[in-house]
Amino acid sequence: MRLLVDVALVGWVVAWVVLGVQVGREVRGLTELSDTVVLAGDAIEQTGDLLEQVGRIPFLGQPVGDLADRIRETGRSAQRDAAATRSDVEDLSVLLALSIALIPTVPLAALWLGLRLRWRRERVAVRRALAAGVPGVDGLLAERGRQTLPLDEVLSLGDDEEALAEAELRRLGLRR
Repeated sequence: MRLLVDVALVGWVVAWVVLGVQVGREVRGLTELSDTVVLAGDAIEQTGDLLEQVGRIPFLGQPVGDLADRIRETGRSAQRDAAATRSDVEDLSVLLALSIALIPTVPLAALWLGLRLRWRRERVAVRRALAAGVPGVDGLLAERGRQTLPLDEVLSLGDDEEALAEAELRRLGLRR
């Protein structure tokens, strides 16, 4: 049973970590959109440069020059915002990956670790008691077995203290 719980927990953790990494990769892929906006901003800026050249042609005059300046500034602004957005998307991808991987797994892993440590302490205490030849340890193990073993097993063993103690040792994964 303990092994089944261990395997299930490992599967749960692995599944959420894989999902978190995959979501992080997908979100990080949005940085390509930022690269596209940088290229578009560059093209807009070049369009402004071209309009400035057109504005130097007689008869078109100053209004084209003002328009060229606004277009160039729009292109530069798009490039700045795209670069900042790229950094934000990268940060978001890491944050999402960590959140998806850790939020469902850390509480469960903490609970599992507490139970495993408790079980280990119990095993160590029983092992020490058996090694030290503590009087009445079979009675304690039998009583513990009555409380922790499945009811059908307890009923089948009846009042046989030695059998109950052995069954409790098996539950703990121990032998005499």
